[in-house]
Amino acid sequence: CNNSNTIGPSICAKHLKESINSFSIDNTIELCQNAISIDPSNCILLITDHSLRKSYGLKICKGVKPEDVDEVNGYRSYCFNRLLTNPLKSLLGNHMNPNKAYDYCNSLLEVNSPIDCLFYILNKKLLYNKDEALDLCSKSI
Repeated sequence: CNNSNTIGPSICAKHLKESINSFSIDNTIELCQNAISIDPSNCILLITDHSLRKSYGLKICKGVKPEDVDEVNGYRSYCFNRLLTNPLKSLLGNHMNPNKAYDYCNSLLEVNSPIDCLFYILNKKLLYNKDEALDLCSKSI
């Protein structure tokens, strides 16, 4: 809570510890140190794969504020998680890796529409070229 004027860091850390007991204290401090709410810990909880959460959670969720929250489902971690878990993982095959997913999700202005678009196009086989599908859907709102 050093240099903090709010209880944000403490409620973020408490929420995270109650939800993910295995998250290290160092990572908890790094994630929550400037938090103004529990949003960083909520963000990291949206990454359901343990190894992806461990590798990318801090990178994606550190510094997340309430104004960064998308109206419907939340954070860029929602996008990241959807791209790297089934059914989209199966539809994208080897075409998507964590680094590419991170870059793609950070390039989006809005999170849900592009992911829903991508799932629909690939699932219905409207486009077979995955690069074209990713590009087309990144522009959907």
